[in-house]
Amino acid sequence: MRILKIIGEKAHLALTVLLAVSLAPALMAAKLPLKFDWAHFLGTFWVGLTIQSAFFACLLYPVGFPFRETIQPIWAR
Repeated sequence: MRILKIIGEKAHLALTVLLAVSLAPALMAAKLPLKFDWAHFLGTFWVGLTIQSAFFACLLYPVGFPFRETIQPIWAR
């Protein structure tokens, strides 16, 4: 029984390694680039996405939570 537990715990790691190793050949077979413009991708894309996410989270918070906990304290002020 202990052997099955060890195999079950290590199966996730083995599958992850297998998928990571097969990623490069899969990208090459699909004729997708292996080289990315990391400065553009990390610099502008993620910063813009972070700002948009924070903005929309502030808009959606009052919609998803009770009026008494979100808008009423601000309104009372």
